Amino acid sequence: MSKARDSIEDLKTIDANLAAKATNTALATTNTAVALKAPIASPVFTGNVGVGSALLTTTASNMLQIGSTSNLAWYDQGDDELDISVNAINNSGNKYIQAKAASQYIQYAGAHIFRVAPSGSAGAAITWKDCVKVDPAGKLLCRGNGTHSYIDPEESLSVSTSRVGTHDYGIFVSGNDAGGGTHFQMRFYNNVHGTKGSITTTSGGTAFNTSSDYRLKTGIQDVSTPVDKVKLLKPCNFAWVAEPSVRIDGFIAHEVAEVVPEAVTGTKDEMVDEQYEVTPAVVNDHGIETTARVMGTRNVPLMQGVDQAKLVPLLTATIQELIARIEALEA
Repeated sequence: MSKARDSIEDLKTIDANLAAKATNTALATTNTAVALKAPIASPVFTGNVGVGSALLTTTASNMLQIGSTSNLAWYDQGDDELDISVNAINNSGNKYIQAKAASQYIQYAGAHIFRVAPSGSAGAAITWKDCVKVDPAGKLLCRGNGTHSYIDPEESLSVSTSRVGTHDYGIFVSGNDAGGGTHFQMRFYNNVHGTKGSITTTSGGTAFNTSSDYRLKTGIQDVSTPVDKVKLLKPCNFAWVAEPSVRIDGFIAHEVAEVVPEAVTGTKDEMVDEQYEVTPAVVNDHGIETTARVMGTRNVPLMQGVDQAKLVPLLTATIQELIARIEALEA
């Protein structure tokens, strides 16, 4: 009887071993098949891949879909392009996945582009609004809600205003006034001489400040012949060429420069070469530039400017001198 039980146990062991071997063989076959497509040590997947959701219909060929409305896609546009999209799918052009707003971030040809689109119907074509761009030179270009395209000047930061009603709005600076005191909303810094000016606010208003600390100055003396200098100034009444129906009082820059040169920037009749757009750039379905815009060069006026605040010391000294004369006559 004991021998019979041993034989039965031996058969069970043999069956278990055979079953385990079959399972291992099946696993090995499966792993081999997977490894042929994507080696476990360094997986490489071809085509599109879905994570957490079935793949949507797309004309993209190298896309990672994450969930039902987000995806990451790579394109070869001559320069590599990488798109990260939410509620947008490339299906012969960008289309809404669901009936809600969409957004997209693009890296292309050294630039970074951030785009948005208001809510639209599922499956409808998306009209993107490029709102922020960092160009290959590192300049930051911002667009408002208007029809203006990016302006690309020499400055590191360019802001195109947003239009609300009949007004344009550019930069909004907000601070916390709960603690009182002075709030430095903007400072102007020179890497050799330090802070040279600022725009500050208090609960009572805004101040536009230029450096004036006595520790920054040397050779301090009284303003000489202020009355004679004021007599040389030529205040006038004029209209701007751009708005001929409105007349105002002011100065002509080069005339002021003859009396108070530090109040004027630029040189009379100065000209400068500037680039301008001859033909606009050509963009693809993703809004990415595929043919660069054609630029030309033209010679244009470099207009002078006047900082009228720099006339205040001269005018103050003149008033003081005139007061002294009046007081001498009245004595």
